[in-house]
Amino acid sequence: MANFLLTAMEEPSLWEEMWKYLEDKYFTIDYGNYQHLQMSNPVFSIRTLLICFWVGIVLAAVLAIFNKRVLGDFVRACARDGATTPEKARTLGELGFLKNSAVRSALKRRGSLRRVVRCVEDDLADLAAGIPMREEIAALYPGVMADGTAEKSGRTDLNTARFYIPEAEIYTAEVRYDKKGTNWLGFFGTLVLGFVVVLLLIQLMPDILQLVDNFISMVKPGSNFVQ
Repeated sequence: MANFLLTAMEEPSLWEEMWKYLEDKYFTIDYGNYQHLQMSNPVFSIRTLLICFWVGIVLAAVLAIFNKRVLGDFVRACARDGATTPEKARTLGELGFLKNSAVRSALKRRGSLRRVVRCVEDDLADLAAGIPMREEIAALYPGVMADGTAEKSGRTDLNTARFYIPEAEIYTAEVRYDKKGTNWLGFFGTLVLGFVVVLLLIQLMPDILQLVDNFISMVKPGSNFVQ
């Protein structure tokens, strides 16, 4: 009985056999014999690069959905409520994002959303401290002058801070964060399309490498190009 269990544990499972079959058939590059290319370098793997390329596409698609749908909702809320000047600025509570952790993180002083969204409290602190600011933004705070003693604000209290998007920049912000075309259906389409492209490149890679090898032979006969 013990021998039977030991043998069963040593034999590959059905899933392992299926994966091995798929890996050998679809994910293995059958390199040819090339005159100028050496593909035996263990540090270099074309298959790994192609898979990383696909993962990069997937991550880029996820980031696009996050930016345009999650962060974009905040931009659209500012436009909808008319938060386009310091006087009309709104708090996160007024805009309905007080407990939205993604938006709160992006609205920190160095957050990604702060490239288009401005904070009244941070602007006032920067002006009082004499920190350079764009003329069109400084013009929105008439009468605010540097007093020579104020210091640049540190951590912003996001619960009470007021945010706005300058009226001259609201259209650009809405276009930048337009959610049209970014949805989970498109994401899965990108996922499948990228995967198919990677599979095709893996299958065609021996022919591509052969063309490269032939090109090197024509351009520089007798050379030895090592990857």
